Amino acid sequence: MGKTSVVKIEGDSFYIITDNGRVLRINGESTKLDVLVVKEITNEILEKAFKEGFKVFQCDDNAKECLTRLIYYLYPYCKECKFE
Repeated sequence: MGKTSVVKIEGDSFYIITDNGRVLRINGESTKLDVLVVKEITNEILEKAFKEGFKVFQCDDNAKECLTRLIYYLYPYCKECKFE
């Protein structure tokens, strides 16, 4: 397995995305977080991200569209997304 990132969509679930385009939904919570996807970035979110060491990605679309955009941003060499 190549590079992976744990992603949480604000108000939704956790996902694992990989550099080969796989998207896996995680049941429950994750103790690790690499990227938080939010509709709007606030100072509170930025402060929390800085303290806890995760990145913030702004997206005001549905989960699938936001995850697709994020994969292409993090892994630009990825050619397609595979939701599982």
